[in-house]
Amino acid sequence: MTFIENAKQSLLHFLDGNGYDKLLQSILRGLFFIMICFCLPYFCYVLFSLLL
Repeated sequence: MTFIENAKQSLLHFLDGNGYDKLLQSILRGLFFIMICFCLPYFCYVLFSLLL
């Protein structure tokens, strides 16, 4: 096998196996964490500034 064929096989194995699912799961977890840490305090600030 050449290097390109080996890389292609390993990429297909990654996409077909659990690796891709774990990657997407970690990306979604990170986006959720960013949303909770940055958007929720800003929403509370806007809400309280409108009420006061």
